[in-house]
Amino acid sequence: MPFAIPKCLCVMIVGVSIAAGYQAQAPKSDTAGTPAAGKRPVTPASKPLTPQMLQEIALRAISSDGVLGRPRVLVDSTTKTLRMDISPTPMQFIAVKTTRTSRLLEQAVRIEVLRRDLKKALGQETFWQAPVVGVDEAIRKTATSLTTATAGALSPVAASGDPIEASFEALQDATKKFGDDSGWTVDQTRDIATGFRVKVVFLPERAHVFVMPFTAYLLSQKPGQSLDSQWVEIFEGPRQMSGKYHFKAVWPRELHGAFENNFDVTDNDQEIKFTPQE
Repeated sequence: MPFAIPKCLCVMIVGVSIAAGYQAQAPKSDTAGTPAAGKRPVTPASKPLTPQMLQEIALRAISSDGVLGRPRVLVDSTTKTLRMDISPTPMQFIAVKTTRTSRLLEQAVRIEVLRRDLKKALGQETFWQAPVVGVDEAIRKTATSLTTATAGALSPVAASGDPIEASFEALQDATKKFGDDSGWTVDQTRDIATGFRVKVVFLPERAHVFVMPFTAYLLSQKPGQSLDSQWVEIFEGPRQMSGKYHFKAVWPRELHGAFENNFDVTDNDQEIKFTPQE
């Protein structure tokens, strides 16, 4: 992942244990809205989100997800070195399906982190302010141009000439010029983000577990969005995961039925255990 992420203490959530330790009460839930085992529902049409909704989701996501909210700008004033990462977050850590809306959400998350970090590290400088506003404006124009028909359209790769990505590149160019003009060393190396290696375990094994990235859960709570379309079933064994997830675990009624909660993946080699709620 870009920049080193500090190791954290393992935690436990009722219903999900990540190694051992802390416990928290999980809310009870029925199985309404959960897809049949092994099946993913058809994605219904999604209403476009307003730019304000996108920003609201982005701000909540980066405040609650330590991976999405990781620093993208690091400054060492002693060596006059500036590191900035404008690379996209892999879409599998944002939503189950890459649609025009979920891609917009990733871009909204990215610019909010960059805004936060640039303001904190280089608030006295002005070179970054206009390019950041340029990204905001590109997101606003794209969001307002979407319709019900296009908002949920699959978008496996960024469109050529995407004005939002062009605006991110303008921010990158402005940062490089700042370095050249002020004698700072600017490092904009992009690391490949592949997620963390985890092991998923069900105790007992008679479970169906469905998950979605937490950003997808936040998205699904907005008007005109579908929770049902975001669930994906996971199985026991090794996986690549990253950040915060929302889950629903379903056992037979004699094993306490179903419930929902969240869990975090912040490091390699975590064992994520799903157990019935007492």
